[in-house]
This record gives sequence, C-alpha cells and structure tokens, in this order.
Amino acid sequence: MRSEVAIVIAGMAIIMVLTRTGGYWLVGRLAPTPRVTRIIEQLGGVTLVALTAPAVVNAGTPGIIAAAVAALTAWRTGNLLVAMLLGMGVIHILRQVLT
Repeated sequence: MRSEVAIVIAGMAIIMVLTRTGGYWLVGRLAPTPRVTRIIEQLGGVTLVALTAPAVVNAGTPGIIAAAVAALTAWRTGNLLVAMLLGMGVIHILRQVLT
C-alpha cells in the first residue's frame, strides 16, 4: 500500500473518531428541548419508511399490498415481527399467484 493511501485512511479514521466523540460530548452537555425529543422518538419509524418505500414501489402491486397488510398488522397488533413475517408471506404468495 502506498504511504499516501495509508495517510488518507488514518486521517479519515481520526476525523471519524473525533466526530463521534465530539457528538457524545455535545449531547452530554446539552439538554434536548421537547421538540427535539419528539423528533428523536420518531426517527426509527421515519428511517424504516425511507429505507423500505423505494423497494415497495419497485415491487409493484404485490409489494404495495404486502406493505399495506404489514402496516395494518403492525398497527392492530403492535407486534412488528408478526407484521414483517406476514408481509413477507403475502408478497411471496402474491408473486407466485400473479406471475
């Protein structure tokens, strides 16, 4: 490995460590406002939607139906594992039937 590459990798590692430790230090010193707390509480769901929405749209009708079934199951039961398993089962069955 060339020395320039090693220097760049080491520099990026140092910057990453400083960014993470600086973030922890800053969070430890600041008390979040109620608005920030609400936003942080919603990040998990928003991230899940952002990651799955493109795949659902690309899957077409079976994907949209399976996502709707999974969302309804999660909402009614509160059990995300059951919702994901049911959604995967529905899309599998619909793909077999519709193709």
